Amino acid sequence: MKSGFLVGACVFFLVCAFFCGCASNVPGKKYVARYERALRLFDQKKYEETLTELKPVIVHFPIWPDGALLYARAARATETIENRRQASKILVRLLSNYPERSDVRHELASLYFEQGFLGYSRSQYETLLRANDRDTRSHYMMGLILQKDWKRYRSEKDLSRMIAELVSSIATDTSAVPDSLKKDVLSRLAIAYLEKNKPDSMQVVINRMMSSFPTDVDAIMLGAIAHHEKGEYKKALEDWKKFFSLCDSTTADAFSDLTLLITPRQRTKLKHMGKAAREEFTRRFWMELDPTPTTPVNERMLEHWRRVGLSKMLFTVAATGTPGWRTGPGEALIRYGFPKSRQYGFSLDESRNLSIPTLTWQYEDEGGTFEVAFVDYGLNGEFEYFEFSQFPTQFDRRAYYSPTSYEHNYNAKVFQNLFASAGFLKDKRVREELYVGVPMDRVSKGDWRRVQFEAVVFDSSWHETARTVTTLKDAVTYAEPGVGGFLIRELDFGLAPGKYTVAVAVTDTVSGTLGLTKQSIEVPYLLSRNLCVSDIELAYRLPEARISLRAGKEGGVLPSEVLPNPSGTYFMPATLKLYYEVYNLAQDRDGEYRFATRYSILPSRGTGSSFWGLLASLFSTSPQYIVSSFERQVENPSSPERLAIDVSALKDGSYNLILDIEDTVSKKHAQVVREFEKITPP
Repeated sequence: MKSGFLVGACVFFLVCAFFCGCASNVPGKKYVARYERALRLFDQKKYEETLTELKPVIVHFPIWPDGALLYARAARATETIENRRQASKILVRLLSNYPERSDVRHELASLYFEQGFLGYSRSQYETLLRANDRDTRSHYMMGLILQKDWKRYRSEKDLSRMIAELVSSIATDTSAVPDSLKKDVLSRLAIAYLEKNKPDSMQVVINRMMSSFPTDVDAIMLGAIAHHEKGEYKKALEDWKKFFSLCDSTTADAFSDLTLLITPRQRTKLKHMGKAAREEFTRRFWMELDPTPTTPVNERMLEHWRRVGLSKMLFTVAATGTPGWRTGPGEALIRYGFPKSRQYGFSLDESRNLSIPTLTWQYEDEGGTFEVAFVDYGLNGEFEYFEFSQFPTQFDRRAYYSPTSYEHNYNAKVFQNLFASAGFLKDKRVREELYVGVPMDRVSKGDWRRVQFEAVVFDSSWHETARTVTTLKDAVTYAEPGVGGFLIRELDFGLAPGKYTVAVAVTDTVSGTLGLTKQSIEVPYLLSRNLCVSDIELAYRLPEARISLRAGKEGGVLPSEVLPNPSGTYFMPATLKLYYEVYNLAQDRDGEYRFATRYSILPSRGTGSSFWGLLASLFSTSPQYIVSSFERQVENPSSPERLAIDVSALKDGSYNLILDIEDTVSKKHAQVVREFEKITPP
């Protein structure tokens, strides 16, 4: 009997203890009222006041889910290290008592993510996804974690998994996905496909983004970048115009800022310019860099906008509000484009005994190699330039001035050494003859005479002066061993004396290829009555029967009989051939005109000054120099001249041919220089 009573008493005690324990987790009206006031304060973003209001609740009811969760959220929102640590403890304790509460696990997982504990955060989100694979938020956060791994380790596996998680976050019921989250997911997906080099997939994502957010500036910007990646530059330009019409002035200024692309001297000049002068400087700057001046699209300017846009999407620091173009990696991207390789690691800060996250970018181009390093000194994801980065010199403009050094150049093949011009006096005005050599293997095997040929002349202020659109119909074919086959096209322009830039585009409508050349020329001043000489026209072929270095042996010859050599290159055993004209000779008492021609061939390192002429005469027996002269007597004050010079004794290399003309009657001089190259085939 007594033992039965004891057993009953124990059971009663345990039941009471159980109910008392449960009651201790259910606050009374007074504490519920505190909770409701705290909730209103939290909604008003008064986080410290929220914590003060909730503290008595947490002391008396430490595992009441609603109160503890609100306290943890407020503590996390204060963004202090101590409060976040306390929030972590509260959330871990709640999960141990209520493992089924997904809201608590979400809060803990996102807190771990904010603190940089990616492994712990990943573990919590994986648990959430095992319980519910349609959890949009968890898929999204897993995508962010994998994105951080991709940025650090550059593993294609991480990139593919990140894409899969982001797709899953919007693949289910998108009506339940907030617009802000949907937009962010689509933006990240677009950039991920860009880094995966899948422009078509990127375009699909952009189309979906544009259908949901047709006036969103980031969506329009990404659309421009997507068209750029596919080489659709006209469509990209249309999107950029729309973007600039909608973006704020701060963003527009960032895209038009040239600070990272110009020299210190140019920056100083630009700083003191008025609005009109600044706009003119900017116009001329982009015209100079345009790889295709004959087209309405400036691909280099589009490339700059692309880089600024990508710096915004890739490197903007949300925590501090720092735009991507103001970060170290963003500036390097704008200056030099994407690096050849990227490395993520840690460097030791001995003063604080910390391992500092470090990014190292390796670049390689025709100018050599260099490295740019960035360090996250604040451990907040904001990388700054490392002081020992191996920058090119501030005057080394190779990374952004050369048309071949950036990612997109209209798929052009540049004819760098197949362009030449020469100015001649015709009908009392200067006629600039333009010669362009087009390699026959660059055009289709069909009727090459129908290939479009376009030339545009710009003055020194980059205003269009002349434009010719024709075909290669009148081109002359030329080929010899070591040279290959060329189509040589000649055009004439009536230009005033001065400096110009000529851009030529050769478009094969059959194969779709485009050849480009852009070169500065200077039209000589030939209208004076004084003695003067035309430019030198280098030639592949001259009428051999009429060539002689002895005066008076050859008759007149028309310039059309000369086959120009726009490359300026001579393959041995060919002789150096040239055509030029002498004007305004003085007449002697017998009605004749006499002049002496002295030519010097020197290594290409001078400009034909008297110093180099003297040097040539001193070392005329050296295989590096040729000096000779002859005299002519002609019947007219102007004389067409042709020369063939044996240069077989010269070593291979680039040389300056210097012609000095002396009128033996008036004793006046005129001089002209032309560069050529001698090559001995192997």
